[in-house]
Amino acid sequence: MSHDLVPSEHALSSLSPRVLERNPAAVHLAAQSARARPGVLSSLRAAVRVLTNGAADDPLLVDWSQLRYQHLAALLAVLSDEGRKPAGVNHIRNSVLGVMRAAWRLELIDDGQWLRLKDVQPARGSSLPAGREVGTGELDALIRVCAGDASPAGRRDKALLAVLFGGGLRRNEAAQLTLADYEPEPGRLRVQGKGRKERWVPLAAGAAECLADWLEVRGETPGALFVPINKAGELDLRHLTSQAIYNACVKRARQAGVAAFAPHDARRTLASNALDASGDIVAVSGLLGHSSPTVTAKYDRRGERAKERLASQLHVPYYPQEEGEAAR
Repeated sequence: MSHDLVPSEHALSSLSPRVLERNPAAVHLAAQSARARPGVLSSLRAAVRVLTNGAADDPLLVDWSQLRYQHLAALLAVLSDEGRKPAGVNHIRNSVLGVMRAAWRLELIDDGQWLRLKDVQPARGSSLPAGREVGTGELDALIRVCAGDASPAGRRDKALLAVLFGGGLRRNEAAQLTLADYEPEPGRLRVQGKGRKERWVPLAAGAAECLADWLEVRGETPGALFVPINKAGELDLRHLTSQAIYNACVKRARQAGVAAFAPHDARRTLASNALDASGDIVAVSGLLGHSSPTVTAKYDRRGERAKERLASQLHVPYYPQEEGEAAR
């Protein structure tokens, strides 16, 4: 791999704001949301390690103006040879192109160089869908175990699961909810999504009743909808963290005897069920707050179910294995 993308002479600690304004990696990272920035930074670090043969891993400390078409093409080839999935390779590609777009806008590279870099094709291939769907019986067990917990945490977690599975919210979206975001009639939530985009999310049947049980304990004091609860059962009216939501899912799955699942699996489950029920990918895209139905299509597992139904109609003959001396 080329050594042309050499570490700059500046130490990170000595990079002044003026220098950062002309640093395409800094400009690109600054444009990312707080949620997306760690992933983009991780991808850029991986790219820099390969491009510099391990001489650097900080994207702020390399001269991106030296990157050429052949370097980016070779980078993708090396990443693929390392066994990375196409989606991961393409995230790195897109992160690097984001830096190079900033370099072009800063006039650090010319039009021809930018056009050639954009012409590097994405890695081909696909991976099995991430995560898993949570079955109807599993969800029933999760809600039951929360309902059987007489502490305030039981009511909170029941309502939390109802919002995750009945509204398809991302866990950080659920964490940011306030009491004012919930409208019992007609049963919907005002959700702050990615890119500060607000949307109304109507809740599935039963979710309003779960929330009503929680609000009896939480009360009507303005503030966070889902809040921490200490061991004494006392509520702290501040926002529950995304990690606390993840921990609650792990805890209730263990108690219910359900296979482990992540909060995002609730979102996948709602997407799959909604697509099965309606077949309207545009409506489901709006419900989930996706930027386009193309993103929603990644959640569509109807094709997998069709294959399973087809396979169940096929047959392979089976005969029990005979006991005794092995055939010679």
